[in-house]
Formats: sequence, C-alpha cells, structure tokens
Amino acid sequence: MSDTKVSIYRDRLDALVAAKLAAGIPAGGRAMLAESQDLVPVDTGRLRDSLTLDEDGGSATVSTDVPYALAVEFGSARQAAQPYMRPAAQAGLDAALEGMRE
Repeated sequence: MSDTKVSIYRDRLDALVAAKLAAGIPAGGRAMLAESQDLVPVDTGRLRDSLTLDEDGGSATVSTDVPYALAVEFGSARQAAQPYMRPAAQAGLDAALEGMRE
C-alpha cells in the first residue's frame, strides 16, 4: 500500500474519531452534571447549585467552587464520605461511550 493511500485512510480515521468524540464528550458531560446533582447530599442546596459544566472543545468538566465539596465526596474526621462525583463520572463515561456509538 502506498504512502498516499495510508495518509488518506489516516485522514479519514482522524475525521471519524473527531466526529465521534465531538458527539460523545458533550453527552458525557451533561450526564455527569445531571447525575452529580441527583446524587449530592442536600442540606442547604449550595453544593448542588454550585455544580457547573464547562465544555471546551474536546473536553467536558464538572466542577464546584464550594470549599467543603471534597469533604463531602471523600469524608473527613467528622463525617463519612458521601460520594457523588465518582459515581457521576461513571455515568458520564457511559453516556460518552454511548454517544460515540451512535
């Protein structure tokens, strides 16, 4: 197979992968945000309401600026862990993979 044919097939593959990622990553981010908002324990609602989704090209990030978010997720000396982001990350991954399959 000539170098030209390999290059053409690689370009096609790159375009296909880029299109699949462009479909899957936003779906995964939205699923992760929704799942984390459903799972987070609510006292005042501040932590749940602070969860945001940032989509930037080939990535999606769910984050919060609430100082006690890590203590809720992982626990502390005073409270048991109440994971909400780690299970939501799995839901986001599942949704991203499903979006790429379509």
